[in-house]
Parts: sequence; structure tokens; C-alpha cells
Amino acid sequence: MLMMEAQTARSLLGNVRNLLYRNLPTFLEVTHGSGRTRHWRTVRLNLSSGVIVQPLPSSQEELACFFRTPQIVTDPVKSLRFIAASPGEFRPEILIRWSRVLIEEAIIDGSGGR
Repeated sequence: MLMMEAQTARSLLGNVRNLLYRNLPTFLEVTHGSGRTRHWRTVRLNLSSGVIVQPLPSSQEELACFFRTPQIVTDPVKSLRFIAASPGEFRPEILIRWSRVLIEEAIIDGSGGR
């Protein structure tokens, strides 16, 4: 299983807007090897804690099925990008940390193997 942690930071404009208004959404666009593209609404703080990227489950049921019976990913994620409704609210740098988690280890100890 491939995990991604993404650290983003607000710009000065983003900090001011956050004080005055509700946050605008940020999306993750994922392109699979087949060319299929999907969009996911993200929560910035959740991204910094880590998200599963490979396999990228479409639902909680799909994720649960993967943990019960690990399967070969037939349409792997080829690329991803972040799309912000207002890009000026964030600093341009995104720090990304990748990690692999062994499924068996994650199931046994519940720690995700990190």
C-alpha cells in the first residue's frame, strides 16, 4: 500500500481569508494508468496525516475489501495533482512524503506499519 503525506501552508492572503470566511475547497485530481480521471475533495489537515494513494479506494467498502483480501491493483494511479479553488490562498511549495505500508503488518498491529 502506498501512502502520501502532503504538507501545505497558507499564504498571507489565505490566513486573512481563513479569519474572515469559510475555507474554499481543495481537490485532488487522480489519473489512473487507463487514463481514467477522478476528483476528490480533500481536507488539508488530513493530507498532512497521510492518505492511501495506491490502491485508491472509491468507498469505505472497497477499502475494507482490500484489507480483507489484498488484491493486485489493476488500474494503478499514474499521477495526481492538487487543485485549489483559490491557489493564492496557499504557498506554492507542497512538501510530500511517500511511504509504503505492508498490508499484513497494518492488519496485525493496527499501526499502519510506520
